[in-house]
Amino acid sequence: MSCPIFSQSVTDTNNLISIPSIHARSVVTELIEYDFIKIERDTLLKQNLDYQKIIEQDSILLVRYENVTDSLSLMNENLLNEYMKVSLDNESKNSKIKTLRNTRNLTILTTVLTAVLPTILNKNE
Repeated sequence: MSCPIFSQSVTDTNNLISIPSIHARSVVTELIEYDFIKIERDTLLKQNLDYQKIIEQDSILLVRYENVTDSLSLMNENLLNEYMKVSLDNESKNSKIKTLRNTRNLTILTTVLTAVLPTILNKNE
């Protein structure tokens, strides 16, 4: 059995069906609406694909951001540790410098007293 054919011209009547105009208009309207719905569906599918690509790109960027943030945090921690180490070294060196200055001053004072004390003691005698 073949599909019926819609036609306004005179054709073989075995393949024609007759429907009222109101129903024909309804069929045409539904076909047009179907075309619009299909176009809208295709547009929505394209938008959906675009959104998926955007989400994928955002995910990649987020992973890169997290990696960079982790690296920067690690570098910051290393720099802070290095700063603390240098600060402790500086404090140790400053302490040694103070000790050496005090020792030097004491040595100078002892040398001066050793040189001057016998003379002072001899004058008092």
